[in-house]
Amino acid sequence: MGLRDSWRTKLIYNIVCSLIPAIVLSILILYSFLCYTGESNFMIGPFKVQRSVFSRAQIPLTPVSIKAHKFSECDLYSGKWVHDDSYPLYPNGECTYMSQEFNCRGNGRNDSDYTKWRWQPANCELPRLKPSEMLERLRGKRLMFVGDSINRNQWESLLCIFSTVVPPERKISRQTSPFSTSFVAQDYNCSIEFFWAPFLVEQGSIKNGNESTEILILDAIEKHGAYWRDVDVLVFNSGHWWTHGNKVQLQNYFMENNYLYLELEPLDAFKKAMITWAKWVDKNIDPTKTRVFFRGFSPTHFSSKQWNDPKGHKCNFEREPIFNESYISPYLERMIMLEKVLTEMKIPVSLMNITRLSDFRKDGHPSVYTMRRGKKLTPEQMNDPDNFGDCSHWCLPGLPDIWNELLYGSLFMKDKLDSYSK
Repeated sequence: MGLRDSWRTKLIYNIVCSLIPAIVLSILILYSFLCYTGESNFMIGPFKVQRSVFSRAQIPLTPVSIKAHKFSECDLYSGKWVHDDSYPLYPNGECTYMSQEFNCRGNGRNDSDYTKWRWQPANCELPRLKPSEMLERLRGKRLMFVGDSINRNQWESLLCIFSTVVPPERKISRQTSPFSTSFVAQDYNCSIEFFWAPFLVEQGSIKNGNESTEILILDAIEKHGAYWRDVDVLVFNSGHWWTHGNKVQLQNYFMENNYLYLELEPLDAFKKAMITWAKWVDKNIDPTKTRVFFRGFSPTHFSSKQWNDPKGHKCNFEREPIFNESYISPYLERMIMLEKVLTEMKIPVSLMNITRLSDFRKDGHPSVYTMRRGKKLTPEQMNDPDNFGDCSHWCLPGLPDIWNELLYGSLFMKDKLDSYSK
């Protein structure tokens, strides 16, 4: 029995001894995965271990980007409209920088409640835009809006806000190219610019017999892009000019890779153009020097059936926002496409997703208080709002001022409410 017990003891001892290295190695590997915060690839003995590059110590701070327009845990674009008598941000009807078609007070609109709504995010406070502070933070920089007349609407809104603190003799407006206009605040050495490019990509023409036919070149953007380089803040938009009619059926209207499309769905054409734009941004923008924004689609209100008023005349004579959320339009297919393009980009682009919050504001359009060909509407035209009302652009002061507050918050309040890491 003594020999048998001794044999068993030696056997157990040998088994335990053979297992100890494996146990120790397992503990080391587990410990390293839990605690290691150095290189993503490292060695333990003869073993090479690869771990995720994002440890708790390495995960970058959430950027204000397409997936998270956030101050801490706050989504700026989810919230409600609150009536606030401290608005607007500049006197109604007095700004000389707005296009007259946006000057609703000057064109006869006598109500003012449409100027007294501010946007309240659900879980944080959107900072009120302080023009002196924004100009100070833009000192020595260029901010450029690029796009269509809705982006011009927002650009002019920002000029009106800045005009409250910049004396007339200390600001310069000038045409800087056939496509662009610049407002310069001399005391801050900063410029606020607008570049006209409703499709973002370039337009051209081809000979069609004795006539010249305009075309849209879906893969050409370099001529426009030459003006966008070295800008510190770029705010793009597009989309409105892609939605005229269910199908674009103009012969020779689109070109890509020297191929002429006789017919192309607007959404398909828009996507091709957005991919061209995205490639340009990825190739030409240095994210350590330039912030890029893309403002989402601005809704129109051409059908009063949306807010259950079948006898209404589009947006005309509307005096308050939509309050019933069930009347808000479904999320647009072109916005879904846009988000997909942005998420596939290498350069971070902040999506200003103003589509839904703007859809509440059926009261904010010029309606018949606008101009046509440089003239106010005649009494006969004003009595025909279905044909002459503008339910696409926005009165100033008005909704575009809030878009600029969202831009202001995303650009400059991160140091108070959240951090931005490129």
